[in-house]
Amino acid sequence: MGRAHDDRDATMFTELRTPALTLTPISPTARFRRRPNVLVRDLDGEAVLLDLDSGRYFGLNATGVRIFELVDGDRSVEEVRLLLAREFTAPSEAIAADLYELVAALEVEGLLLRLE
Repeated sequence: MGRAHDDRDATMFTELRTPALTLTPISPTARFRRRPNVLVRDLDGEAVLLDLDSGRYFGLNATGVRIFELVDGDRSVEEVRLLLAREFTAPSEAIAADLYELVAALEVEGLLLRLE
């Protein structure tokens, strides 16, 4: 299902290839938390997430891992974006787009729960 990250592939979440997800929009004040039944294994800066309920696994690159770490239920999506902007040199718009895309994908896959 998952595949190893390739430097030519900028996708943070290697399992999803969904062109258009039908989701509830994510507001900047939304808070999410990781589901407790998701195991995380570090692989040299990248990670594999294993959903114990479904048996499915997903790969995250280093940026995706950092986002997954920061989405802890205490911080809003906007607070996560501000932290990422301090840590990464990418343009703010790109950080926001990647953050919202990954959070939406992780929510669709049931790896994150919306708290708002």
